[in-house]
Amino acid sequence: MRRLLIATACFGSLVVLAGAEPPPDSAGAKTTRQKLKLKITLEVKEMMLRDIITELRGAVRDAKGGDVRIKPGTGITLTSRFTVMAKDEPLEDVLGKLLKQREWGYYVVVAKPGDQDDGAIMLVTDPVRGYPPDDPRSGKSDEKGKKDTAKEKKDVAKSKTDEPKKGAATNEEKTASNRLDFAENYIAGGKPEEAKPILKEIVEKYPNTKAAEEAKKLLEKLDK
Repeated sequence: MRRLLIATACFGSLVVLAGAEPPPDSAGAKTTRQKLKLKITLEVKEMMLRDIITELRGAVRDAKGGDVRIKPGTGITLTSRFTVMAKDEPLEDVLGKLLKQREWGYYVVVAKPGDQDDGAIMLVTDPVRGYPPDDPRSGKSDEKGKKDTAKEKKDVAKSKTDEPKKGAATNEEKTASNRLDFAENYIAGGKPEEAKPILKEIVEKYPNTKAAEEAKKLLEKLDK
């Protein structure tokens, strides 16, 4: 009977641990999440990330949000260049547009009161939004990660003669997708004429990609 009670108690502890909720936001994190809802305007073309961070902080101040700390995490290169066109959009959406171009993400740091990093926006190489990679609210699915790992193992087992061809196709798709993001940013920023050359380039250079199909549709709309 005693063994049964101990086993039951252990099982109950495991259930509590498995269902444990993520830690609550600190005061600094709560304040930053409110700032992420502020609408800002940002128009940058092929600008380095370090300068974009300065622009973002200035835009938040202009929106009466005070200062916001944005820090690069491991693997984030401040010399990477981005093009973003956003007008009166929430800071969180602008960050999403920006970081999507490199499949990066960000989360709000939750630390002890008084910690200088508490409430900072940390840029990371994981495509998360608002919460750390191990937080279920981050948008990064563990199940997706498992599938991706299994797929990678299967790809490695395939013939090496197919790898260069497949790699080239994948790179084309990624490059075309990034260029399409640039064009869409111009359109969203009210500059369709600057978007057209990029869309035509996608259609001509990467005709067999999904991005090329989308570029054709956008060109047809812009030419009407």
